[in-house]
Amino acid sequence: MKKQVEKKSLDCLTDSDTLGVCVKSPETNIVLYQNEKSVDICGEKSGDACTLCQDNSNQSLFESVASPDIKKNLKTIDHKVYDAVQISQSNTIVTILNSLEDKQKDMDVLLESLNLTEREKDIARMLVFQKTNAEISSALFISESTLRTHLNNVYKKAPVLKQLRTQH
Repeated sequence: MKKQVEKKSLDCLTDSDTLGVCVKSPETNIVLYQNEKSVDICGEKSGDACTLCQDNSNQSLFESVASPDIKKNLKTIDHKVYDAVQISQSNTIVTILNSLEDKQKDMDVLLESLNLTEREKDIARMLVFQKTNAEISSALFISESTLRTHLNNVYKKAPVLKQLRTQH
C-alpha cells in the first residue's frame, strides 16, 4: 500500500506542467529521470552528472528544512529564480523546482478572487512568505498598530492566511 501511495505521489509530481522534477543517484549525481518541465528548465541531463545544485566545493547549496533529508533553497537557473526542494533517500535524490514567477502569478490570481485592497494584497503576500509583523510594517512604512488593523481585515476575507500564520 505504501509503495502505491509513493508511486501515485511521484506520478502526480512528474506529470506536472509547472514543477520541474529530477531524480539523481546520490553517489554520482547522475540524472536518472527528468520530467518535461525539468528538461525545459535545466536542459536534457539524463545519464549525465548534474552539478546545477552544487557549488565548486561539491557542497549542497540547499539548507536543511525539518530534517537532514529534506532541503530547501532558492536557485537561479538561466536568470530565473526557482523555489527548490531536494529530498534525499538512500538510493535517490529528488529535486523539485517551482518557478517563483509562476508562484507569484498563482498568488495574484488567488488574491484577486479574495476581494482584498491593494494594501491587503501586499500584506497577504508577505504573510505567505512568513514575514513577521515587524518586517511587514517596516517594509510598508506603516505602524504595527495600522498593520494589525489591516491583518484583521485580511483574516476576515481570507481565514486560511491566519491558519497559515499560526502554523509557523
